[in-house]
This record gives sequence, C-alpha cells and structure tokens, in this order.
Amino acid sequence: MFRFLKTAALASMIGVGAIGATAGTAQADGLSIGFGGSGGHFSMYFGDGGRHWHSDRRWGKGRHFRRGCTPWRAVNKARHMGVRHARVVRANHRIIKVRGRKFGHRVNIVFARAPHCPVLNW
Repeated sequence: MFRFLKTAALASMIGVGAIGATAGTAQADGLSIGFGGSGGHFSMYFGDGGRHWHSDRRWGKGRHFRRGCTPWRAVNKARHMGVRHARVVRANHRIIKVRGRKFGHRVNIVFARAPHCPVLNW
C-alpha cells in the first residue's frame, strides 16, 4: 500500500511539473496555469473566450472559393471603371467580354480569367 502511494505521489508531481512547464510556452495560444503565491493560490485559464473572428470560418471548411475572375467580378470591375449598364456578352475559359456605355459611347472591355480580373483590351 505504501509503495502505491509513493508511485501515485511521484506521478502527480511529474504531472504538475509538466503542466507548469507547458503553461509558459503556450500563453500565446490562450493557456495559462498558475501555482503557488501567498495563501496557496491556484488559477487556470483556457482559450480566449471566443472573442476573435477567424478568417477560415467565413467560407466554411467544405466551401471552395474560386480565386480567378468570374463574370460578376468582371462586371463589378467594369462598373468601378465608370462603365454604365455593364453586362457580359461573351465568356469562355480564357476571357470575359463586358459591354456597356461610358460618356455616351459604347465600350467593350476584355478581362482575363486570372485573379483580380486584369484588363486585356480596353
């Protein structure tokens, strides 16, 4: 029986020492464990309370986000360039052609399917 108590006490001391050692290195992740102090102080803190917004939550884990240019992005960019009544007239796997009016004249803008919709022909 005495041997069992000795083993249990030694195991608990090793466990407490391991928790105290990891508390100093994991404070940036939100883990804080304190021992000692006057009056036998003991405190524990885990996590940040959920106050921070993580960018990967916005799209979800199973949602695929297309990084290239899409027709609605090309129309939106054309509107920001000052084209009124912008609409897609042709789209394939390489280009998106948008037609509209600017200063009363008809304009055609060709966008590439690359990220940020680069303008090929204005």
